[in-house]
Amino acid sequence: DALEKLVRGSFAGLPGAAAGESARGPQEDALAAVGQPFPEEGLPKLLRVRPVKDTHQLSMSWQLPPMQHLYKTKPDRYLSHCIGHEGAGSLLSWLKQQGFATRLTAGVAEDSFESNSMSCIFGIVVTLTAAGLNVWPDVAHATMLYLEMLCREGPQEWVHREMELVEQMGWRYLQEKNPTDQVQELACAMLPVFQVDRKDILKADWMRTEFAPAPITDLLQEMTTDRLMVH
Repeated sequence: DALEKLVRGSFAGLPGAAAGESARGPQEDALAAVGQPFPEEGLPKLLRVRPVKDTHQLSMSWQLPPMQHLYKTKPDRYLSHCIGHEGAGSLLSWLKQQGFATRLTAGVAEDSFESNSMSCIFGIVVTLTAAGLNVWPDVAHATMLYLEMLCREGPQEWVHREMELVEQMGWRYLQEKNPTDQVQELACAMLPVFQVDRKDILKADWMRTEFAPAPITDLLQEMTTDRLMVH
């Protein structure tokens, strides 16, 4: 095709991995060799920040293994869905009933700071009321109890299937994007660090084809108080 000819003419001279060699670049290999960014001996950690705006937030975060390559299972999104749920029986529902919080978000940001080949940072951010600010340790304790409950009950396949249906709907009715942004996203998805099959390049972000409870349980077991960063 004409487009393929243009691409080959522009990029054919760039060096690539030989047969049997790792396709990862030196930067990815260097980051992976370093390991997680925050030394374990410095955890847990509490940071108090005086905000410029009149707002009160409790942020709880953990450094976890990189998950960029787990596009078929997305264990971090499973946890984000369960922790950030707002219905009856959820963590946020209980905090609202106590008058401690008005909003809760959870998950891993899709930027290169919180998700890279070194690690990922899973965060839970609770917007506190004035009453919640006074008892923020209780809010943190309730959050940890909720995580313990998720670990004890184990991953639920029905939750995975429900999320799978939502992903399918999102893919089916996906709106058109700016062509420049689309090309940039596809080019990033083709990087070796993501380990995306060529046939899945377009749909990788919307795929959830496998129910794999083990990676979810592994993440929950690492989200403990002795590895917690609070600010």
